[in-house]
Order: sequence, then structure tokens, then C-alpha cells
Amino acid sequence: KTAYEISTRDWSSDVCSSDLAPRHLDSAIGFLDSHRDHLPFDSLVSPTMPLSRLDEAFALAESGRWCRVAVSPVDA
Repeated sequence: KTAYEISTRDWSSDVCSSDLAPRHLDSAIGFLDSHRDHLPFDSLVSPTMPLSRLDEAFALAESGRWCRVAVSPVDA
């Protein structure tokens, strides 16, 4: 698989999909906020990886350990 195939697999359900109208994003954020103590988000999304470690982030995505791998454009 290419990096593009790994990073775009099953993104149809992502909250931040570019197809969403602002009202949909507001609704999604409200849902996440109201359920943050009841749903296991910490086991679904990886710890945030800095962009400088993008190769590692792609390896995590390919491993299947998390449903989504978080990448930040800022190195912390």
C-alpha cells in the first residue's frame, strides 16, 4: 500500500471530512464533547504524532492498532 492508500482508507466517517457543512461539524463536536466520558476515544485514536515523525504515523496506521492516527503539524 502507498502512504496515500493508508491515509485515506475509510475516511468516509471522519468528523473532519471536507464534505461537511459547518452545522455538521458543530453537531459532531457537540456529540464528541457530550460523550467524551462515556466512549473509549483514547483507545480509538493514537497519541498525537508530530509531523516530523510522519513515517512512524503511517506505520501506526498500517498496524491497525488504532482506528485513527493523530498527526499534528507542530512538533511538541
